[in-house]
Amino acid sequence: MAADARDRDHHGDLRNALLEGAVQLLAEGGVEAFTLRELSRRVGVNHRAAYRHFEDKRAILAAVAAEGYRALAAKMRAAVQASESDDAVERLLAMGRAYVELGVDERAHYEVMFGPRLNEDGRFPELEAAISDSVRVLSAELRRVAPDVPKEKIRDAGIAFLSAAHGFVTLRLTRRVRARRELLPGYAARVLAPVVRGIIADLAATP
Repeated sequence: MAADARDRDHHGDLRNALLEGAVQLLAEGGVEAFTLRELSRRVGVNHRAAYRHFEDKRAILAAVAAEGYRALAAKMRAAVQASESDDAVERLLAMGRAYVELGVDERAHYEVMFGPRLNEDGRFPELEAAISDSVRVLSAELRRVAPDVPKEKIRDAGIAFLSAAHGFVTLRLTRRVRARRELLPGYAARVLAPVVRGIIADLAATP
């Protein structure tokens, strides 16, 4: 039996096995220590089999990042729906809690998502689509507050929100914020609340 056939038979879905192995390796050693050769060894295939699914290290990192952005968009959507509120502050805070929880609970994904930009040359449309979807989730909530403001205003409000949420996640991951995991959603909401109220007030006041 050829090597590629053995790889398929052994794993069933080698691409997903490689993705799962990549996330585990990234969690252990970060992006700098990550190599496709080590990933292949961990998964139990010849490295040539890995290259049939991912042509280089950046390709698999882009796939991990896309997976993370899809999860982020789904988690933020679910959080807003679960809030069952029409209050803009509550809805955005629910989204902020979801963002923080994903960043803390899925650190390997998160650090690839917000590490060096992977798609400068447009190689990975799947990644760009996943990023755009997560941005649309946030933009839709901001647009509910101020349906008629220019798109640049929505963009800037989104950047302000993401800057605050990302800063909080970074502080938690680097242990500058030491809140226990079970207390994290409530604490994140307290920290983000002034930012969210300011963003909403600014949007609402825009002519």
